[in-house]
Amino acid sequence: MRVTAIVLLIINLNTASVQQLQSLPGIGPALARRIVDFREKNHGFKRVEELLAVPGISEKRWRAIRDKVEVTPVGGNQAGVSGPHSPPRLLCELCEEGNITE
Repeated sequence: MRVTAIVLLIINLNTASVQQLQSLPGIGPALARRIVDFREKNHGFKRVEELLAVPGISEKRWRAIRDKVEVTPVGGNQAGVSGPHSPPRLLCELCEEGNITE
């Protein structure tokens, strides 16, 4: 039996640093900075769809990253992790013979 682990990084838009945001496809330093600026100006993201209001985030780019980001309430404590630059959350799924199980 062959078991393969798939690890997915889920970036929290309300806690991610500029560097963490740059790990997303199509997000460079300038766009990552705009995301952080938008977050600070608007007191955090309430929904992932708000990314579309950030200059430079097109519908196509948003579709490419929407499954890689999440939003937790500002000041919320997701799984005991909080702070201005919390690490991305890791999701690990095991695949056995093509079947994905959690």
